[in-house]
Amino acid sequence: MLMKKSLSFPFLAVAATVLSAAGFVSCRNSGGPLATDSVSLSLNSDTLAIANIKIDYPSDGGKTLPDSARAYIYNVLGAHFIDTDENGKPYKTNVNFNGDKEDGKAVAEFYGKEFQKEISEMRKADTMLPSTIGYVHDVAVRKVCDAETFVTFLTTDYCFLGGAHGSETVSGASLSKDGGHLIAYPVDTTKTAQLQPLLRKGLLGYFSKQDNSINEKNLTDFLFIEHDTIPMPSSSPYFMPDGIVFVYQQYEIAPYAAGQPTFTVSYKDIAPFLTKDAFAIAEPFLKK
Repeated sequence: MLMKKSLSFPFLAVAATVLSAAGFVSCRNSGGPLATDSVSLSLNSDTLAIANIKIDYPSDGGKTLPDSARAYIYNVLGAHFIDTDENGKPYKTNVNFNGDKEDGKAVAEFYGKEFQKEISEMRKADTMLPSTIGYVHDVAVRKVCDAETFVTFLTTDYCFLGGAHGSETVSGASLSKDGGHLIAYPVDTTKTAQLQPLLRKGLLGYFSKQDNSINEKNLTDFLFIEHDTIPMPSSSPYFMPDGIVFVYQQYEIAPYAAGQPTFTVSYKDIAPFLTKDAFAIAEPFLKK
């Protein structure tokens, strides 16, 4: 699986192509809003190990949705501390928040301190790095859309551990306003072959904005893919006002310079490929 041609995007800011975690989209909402409080902490007592955490923490919005959204937030924060054994089997560490789960500040303080503790220990063990260079871990969980049938959160997780550049992951999650459950991967992954035209169109739109020499004929020459088949993204696509957003992580299908390939497929186009649960969420938007 080799890149056939090198990419050159000199003006590309890696995170700029992904929907800003701080930018809330005002979506049409008749399903009752999910109220949130913004919590922002910077733990920098150790200047060589700085942790920043920002959370839009649910405060009100009905009986079940706030609890479901809170559970998503502290689970996604805690997932950072899930490791794997020598056989690749995941196991949980003892980093679990057991305090008042309605207290967003307490949640942020708990995980912020754990993030800083982790990178502080890692930085102290890094004897090769110059003493003037520190580690940084930035985490944000932001509400980016509150719509008629769903609410969407976007989590960005950035780490700088002394290399040539930092690394960032971006993952979205949408919760149904009908019961508050987390909407599982909304696109039928068994239909990857049929989705190829939509995936190609989306990626072509993304890459052509960065390099106008990329076109339909040579698109796959720039990608890390096998047999010219574009895979589904590892992170779940998520709901936004205009359709389902697909995000590929750094290095997932393209080199670091390409950033995080991101595009939106309209509800009309993606409808035949949605799961039953996802289609029910999207149905009101198909009638517009």
